[in-house]
Order: sequence, then structure tokens, then C-alpha cells
Amino acid sequence: MRVHHTIKQEKRQDQRKKTYNHIDCTERAFHAQWELVKARVCVVEDGRNFRGRAGLRLFPQWRRQGWYVPTPRAKEHPLKRRRAGPSLAGRSAPLGHWTTAAVTAPRLHAPPCESPTTRLNFDPANACIASQRTGIAHRPQPSVALPWNWPRTATAIEAQPWPSSPCPRRCSPPTSTAEQTADEVSALVLDPGYCNTRAGYAGEDVPKSILPSFYGHVTSEPQRDLFGDECLIPRADFEVRNYMNRDSVVEDWDTAGKIWEHMLIKRLQPERATPPAKNGLNDDAKEQDGEGDVAMEEAADTQEKPLEENPLLMTEAPWNTPKSREKAIEIIMENWGCPAFWLSRTPVLAAFAAGKATALVIDVGGANTSVTAIHDGMVLKRSIQRSPAGGLWLSSQIRSLWETSEPKVNLIPTYMVENKTPVDALAPAQARLRKFPFEISDSYRAYEEERVLTEFKESVVEVWRGPGRYSAPGNEDYVKTQPGRVFEMPDGYNQMWREQRFKATEGMWDENAGYPIPESERLTKAQTIPELIRAALNAVDVDLRGNLLANVVVTGSTSLINGFNDRLNNELMAMYPGLKVKIHAAGLTSERRFGAWIGGSILASLGTFHQMWISRKEYEENGPGVVEKRCK
Repeated sequence: MRVHHTIKQEKRQDQRKKTYNHIDCTERAFHAQWELVKARVCVVEDGRNFRGRAGLRLFPQWRRQGWYVPTPRAKEHPLKRRRAGPSLAGRSAPLGHWTTAAVTAPRLHAPPCESPTTRLNFDPANACIASQRTGIAHRPQPSVALPWNWPRTATAIEAQPWPSSPCPRRCSPPTSTAEQTADEVSALVLDPGYCNTRAGYAGEDVPKSILPSFYGHVTSEPQRDLFGDECLIPRADFEVRNYMNRDSVVEDWDTAGKIWEHMLIKRLQPERATPPAKNGLNDDAKEQDGEGDVAMEEAADTQEKPLEENPLLMTEAPWNTPKSREKAIEIIMENWGCPAFWLSRTPVLAAFAAGKATALVIDVGGANTSVTAIHDGMVLKRSIQRSPAGGLWLSSQIRSLWETSEPKVNLIPTYMVENKTPVDALAPAQARLRKFPFEISDSYRAYEEERVLTEFKESVVEVWRGPGRYSAPGNEDYVKTQPGRVFEMPDGYNQMWREQRFKATEGMWDENAGYPIPESERLTKAQTIPELIRAALNAVDVDLRGNLLANVVVTGSTSLINGFNDRLNNELMAMYPGLKVKIHAAGLTSERRFGAWIGGSILASLGTFHQMWISRKEYEENGPGVVEKRCK
């Protein structure tokens, strides 16, 4: 009996040790995440699936880290949960929200910006940190419940005045605007890029409006611009242009404003009624004598602006210039009349979309590839690395592949083919080409050829997974034994592609591999993806590298090429054999393509984020320069 009693005592002692060790780990995790609070933007896991079908969860690692601190003196077991009751607004919490029963938890040490007389109150669904007096429990928001593992005191909800916040703008009490849901605010998210521009409503899975950033311009009189599918029709005196440069920085602001307005207003907003002065229903004989309704004309001139009721969150490249940032807010506030605006960098939003506050974001887009280190929601500017190893560079590799292959493959755009006859593999094409009474511009033909190259990249091209480089002895002979893929050109010519489809992408990893291309388009060793990652990690603190490699986020359309993630994992493990490497890449194509937009959709739909907007009043007081101060 005495032996059995001694064993039970030892088990209790072990349990106490585990409990206090857990408290220490929780405290360290608390301080590790505090920098995210200081970043003024904070997204957490609230215990439910945010986007259902896509399975996206916001920061699930906070739950795994055990933010709930158990104690033997708790009045109720910490794992006992109950459904959240009606909220203050009279609406029940959504299915999947849970709240803790009243428990007593040890006090965590106050973070640097919290005074000793305040306690930290976390609003998970709204991602807000607010200061509140000690002893006052969580003040719930509409349809909001605390996560089951968040420490709180066993006190009743009391209506107490808010104390003065020790860190304004970062720890401020929720306002009526912050209590609004995404549907009530109807915020818009705009994600411009070199190849495509995405737009849609915050809180949705994918953007509703997607247009190419290329637009058509008719040079003959009357000059006009054409957007979207209208660019696909060949015309006389017709050129295809882009309002951005290859670095994804806006150059043509007049056209950029037209494209954004076309997407946000004409495609997303309902059609507005014709002004009374112009609908013909108020015509009067007096108008013939010049005595029309002057008041009605004045009302038509002062009608509401198109986005008067929609806040706008816009994305930007991490290397965007201050002048471009100020120009963006000027257009949106002055021309469109937006009530609020926010500008966020694409790597941060891509990390949020993957549920990460600290991550190494590898964005392989259409124009370039960038590697950026994100720490607690902030961009480490010294780590920003970029190179032209993107979709357009891969298109030049495919062009070289077709020109050097036997037989040579002629790139005939789709618009030139009138009809075609099916032929066997490697047989000459039998197609009748169209003839136009006007000259086709080089920019339009290049735009149409790029569409064919993009289709080839999506269906045929593949990345050599390894082991080793593609140029290693024996690997090329092994690839020739692998199944190939057939691709049919617009004119009907078709061919089986085997080892060539692997070699086309090898230049992204090895500067000496790939097909010969013009000197201006060749990649140097420093511009390859492995060297970009090495340079980005060397630019940050040594203590952060392990955490960054454990949270590698891959996004961008070109990263969807088969085998890209496997090759990236092999390269990172060879470069850093002593560190843990974990790659986070969305499984759905839409999530990988629209990673930055989805992150912006999540951010703008969080209730408490609405107090972070740059309001119209703040813009009028400080001018366009406020975006440099607020949107760090």
C-alpha cells in the first residue's frame, strides 16, 4: 500500500512539473507574438474554419502552443466548453464558435507597452488587442467568442469606461466601426500585378473580377482604350500596352485609374440610375428657351462618387516607391471618394493567407520572382530579393526550345488560324491562315503568342524534382525514359515532349542550364531561386533563420508548375542540412494564384481591422503623405 501511495505522489509531482513548464512555454510564446501586436495588425485562430471549403485556418499554431494556462485551482476543468450564447447585438454566435467556462488563470507578465494597471484583452475574431482595467472580463463583440484556450478571469462582464491606452493606435478600445462585420462594411480588395489585376469583396474566397493588366489602345482617331476580352480582337492601328513595368510598379497612372475603375465600379458595383436631368423624363418646353431646371443640373453635377460607401484595401510590391504610394491614395480618395483606404505589401498578405505571422515568402509570379522575410507581420526590408526568373523568362526558354528543336516549331497565334485539319505527330500542319486588310502591330502579335506560351507552360512544362541537378550524370538519360506529354499548336501541329520540358525550367535553379536565350535575358547565379533564398536569409538575424525555414510560404502562378515544391524542398535541405525545412503551399490552384488577394480579403473582413483604416478625415488633414506614416 505504501509503495502504491508513493507512486501516486510521484505522478502528482510529475504532473505539477509539466503544468509549470507549460506555463513557462506559454509565457515565452506570449512575448514572442507581442511584436505582431505592435505591428497593429493581428490575425489569430478563433476556433473555427474561416473559409470552410478551402480549409484555411488563421494561425492554428497559437492553439498548438497552448495559450490556455491550466492551474490546479481552477474552478472548472479548462477543456469543458459550452456554446456561445447570444451576443450583445442579439445575434447568436456562428456555428463553430466556442467560449470557455469561467476559470481562474495565472497572470502573465505585462508586455512592454502595457501598464501595470491594465490587462491584455484579446478579441480573436476581430483580431484586436485592447487595454482594459484589471478585473474586467472580456467585452464581447457581436457574434464573437473567446477561444477556449485563452486565459481569462472569473469575473462578470461589467460596463466600465475604457482607460486611456498606453499605446494609441495599437491598443485602442473598439469603436462602433470596429464592431461592424465585413458584410456591413462591404470593403473592396484590389490586387494589381504585371500580368493580371484582381478585385473583389472582402470576406470572399476568390476575387470576382480578374482582368489582364494589358490593355488595348487604338492610335487612330478617336483614340480609346479597350480592356479585358476586347483586346483579343485584331484591329487597325491597335497596340497592346501595360500600365505597369516589369517590377510591378505603376507607370501609366491615367490608364491604371481607368482599369481599376472598370473593375471596381462597372464590374462589381450595380448599375446606377441615370441622373434626373439626363433621363428625358423632366423635359419641359421652357428648356427650349434656356430656362431649364438649374437646380436639377447642379444636383447632377454634385452626385455621389462611385465608391463613396466602400473602403478599399490595395496591395503593392514590397519595393514600391513612396511617390507611387502617395499617387495611389490620391486617386482613390480624390477621384473615387472612398471613405477609408489601406495599403499592404503582397508578401505580408500571402503569409496571412497561409496562416503565418513569421514566414519566408517565395513569390514566383509572371514578371519576376521575389523572396521576402516576414517577422511578426512586418517586412524585413533588408531581406527583399528579386530576379526576372518568372513566367516571362520561362516563355523565352520555351521560344528557344521551339526554335532549336528538330523539326523547328513555328509559333502561329490563334487569331491567324481560320481552320485546320488534324494531322499525325510531327507531321506538317495543314491550316489555312487569315489575311487582314490592315497591318497587325508587333505588340498585339507578341501578346497573342504569350497566350500560347502560357498554355504550354501550364500543360507540358515540369520541374526536375531530383535528386541532384538535371545536368548531373545519368539524370538526362533517366528523364528520356519517363512518359512525355503531347501539345498541339494552334495550327494543328503536335509533338511529344519528353526531356525538353524539364530542361526549360532548369535555368531557374542552375544558371548554366537551360536553352540559349539573348544575353539581356540570361540569369546570373545571384538571380537563381536558391541564391535568392540564401541572400534573403543571410540578410536577417541568425536566430530567425530556423523559424523562417520552418515557415516557407510559396505563392504565385508560376509556382504551380509540376514538381516546383519538391525541387524547392530538395534545394533547401541541401543548403541547410541542420535546420528543419517545411514548405507551406496551398493545394488549390486559386489559393496559390491569388494568395495576396486572399490575405487582403481576410484582413479587410476582420471587424477590428476597420479601426486601422486611413479615413477620409485623416487624409484631408495630413494629405497623401499619411500613407507613408501609417502603412509601414
